[in-house]
Amino acid sequence: MKPLPDRRSRRRFRIPVRVLYRQIFEGRLLSAGAAQTVDVSSSGILLAGISGPLLRGVPVELSLSWPVLLDETVPIALHAEAFVVRVERERVALQFRKTQFHTARRAA
Repeated sequence: MKPLPDRRSRRRFRIPVRVLYRQIFEGRLLSAGAAQTVDVSSSGILLAGISGPLLRGVPVELSLSWPVLLDETVPIALHAEAFVVRVERERVALQFRKTQFHTARRAA
């Protein structure tokens, strides 16, 4: 039996970095923690190692250190708002709603 073709319209990149996340609903923190990226595309992200359940339909705020430096010297971080679209075993797929790159401080 042949494997099914990948139906995703965006190219995925394996970028293994730590992600900080939090889910807030009506001013109340529902979940927060750290996870590991499996892959990233321009439209979403797949995370592994989520420490608590994330609710579908409630925005998730993400922050991750980007592995490439701006102008080869300045660290940057990706900040995003996303929604849970799929949960499979210990992985969670999120679709980006908003993304922004920010300059970041170097780790001490």
